[in-house]
Amino acid sequence: MIVGNLEKDAMRLLEQLDRREKLTIYAIAVAALLVVALLAVALEPRPSNGLSRCMDIVLSQNRYSCLYALAASTGNASVCGGIAPASSDYCYAEVALATRNTAACSGISTSAGKYQCVEMVANASDSYVACGALNGSQESGCIEALALKLDSVVGCSGIPNATDALVCANAVNIANARSTGNPGYCAGVSDTANQSFVYGVVTLSGEVHANASQSAGLSFIDPVQYLENAGEAYSARDLCYLSATSTSGNTSSCSSIANASLQGLCVAYKQAAAPSPANLSSANVTSLRGVCSQYTGADLQSCYALTDVISAVSGRNASVCSGINGTADQNQCYYALARAYNDTAYCGYIQNSTYNQACVQDINYNFT
Repeated sequence: MIVGNLEKDAMRLLEQLDRREKLTIYAIAVAALLVVALLAVALEPRPSNGLSRCMDIVLSQNRYSCLYALAASTGNASVCGGIAPASSDYCYAEVALATRNTAACSGISTSAGKYQCVEMVANASDSYVACGALNGSQESGCIEALALKLDSVVGCSGIPNATDALVCANAVNIANARSTGNPGYCAGVSDTANQSFVYGVVTLSGEVHANASQSAGLSFIDPVQYLENAGEAYSARDLCYLSATSTSGNTSSCSSIANASLQGLCVAYKQAAAPSPANLSSANVTSLRGVCSQYTGADLQSCYALTDVISAVSGRNASVCSGINGTADQNQCYYALARAYNDTAYCGYIQNSTYNQACVQDINYNFT
């Protein structure tokens, strides 16, 4: 009865309103009904769907993150289609890596991006077959990278271009010689002195000799760079023996190096890194200083400092260290003597208290 009375009162009120007021109230009522209808549609239960959930996210950055995760977890590259082209490349790469399948890489917009995607899949799955999704030099580069990772000369044989395949095999052997210190790998390295070929091998193998004597604290120059500055040719095999020596400390393989200057530098290279009476007793300091003459400026002084360290250790003569230009290199010379003869007395020549203490602790506790 109360509801009925309210309805009657409402009707009586409406009869008293003019036409404009009635239209206004009607419009408000219609608007209210529309809002209710929209809320009903929005709140209506819908089937759970990962894609629809992602697409419902308003902020594009968060929506893309959701789609990236969904595509990778389901292995469905079509999900990436919901992402703007400028941001979809990452999505396709994620799917390719998750599925270990290069097919998704084809959705990437740039050639460089596709190459990186395929190489990433090949590397993750250790699959030379995956590199077949590329052509020409890109396929060769993919195989080279994987062969180096797997230390596989055989893997290089899959490279279509014969010269590129030989560069790859040489680089793998040099990398193996460097990591193991075994000069036996060098027998499989080419002895050609064609510098374009050697440069390719050096670049691919990642062979770097800068700061060759850094463990002795001296800033000695890269021996390979020295040869290039001097205009001397060296072979990839020479470089391989240098690499093996730098790791093993056994300078006997230096005699296998054909280039005379690099052979001398091979001996100096290890002597600078780990000076000891054993490997310095036969050092020809005069010959090594002759090699230094190819340098100028700071490089020349660094090279002379190296030969002075060799002379000081081989003759067990600390006074030679005092003639080296630069306090830092003098200190390293004293340190080399202390380490070579396991004698902290040489640390006493080092004036810097921090370095002096470090030298003493190194010898007493055998940190090296």
